[in-house]
Amino acid sequence: MTELLGYKKGNEINKRFTNDLFMATLEKEGRINVWAIKVNGEFGFTQYFLEKDGVSCELTKKSWKTTILDWLKDYDCNADIMKDLKINRFQKIIEEYNSCKKSWQINCR
Repeated sequence: MTELLGYKKGNEINKRFTNDLFMATLEKEGRINVWAIKVNGEFGFTQYFLEKDGVSCELTKKSWKTTILDWLKDYDCNADIMKDLKINRFQKIIEEYNSCKKSWQINCR
């Protein structure tokens, strides 16, 4: 039996993370990708995953403080939003991080 890990339909890109029931949709593409599973209805929820350099993790308070804040350390631009890195502002923070071209530089040898 083969398991579907992701698919592309038109401009929409979907990928399976840890949730076996749903595929996450790519919401923001950049140095850090933002993926979301959105389920509507009475028991609706939104679950976010962030991905950088092939490593991904679910967005939680714990992962924000450990993994994701570490991912932001190579940010080298000057924006006020990056001075107060709170999880409830994660989308704007990731958007700013992705727009900073200096953060995209890769050291090659």
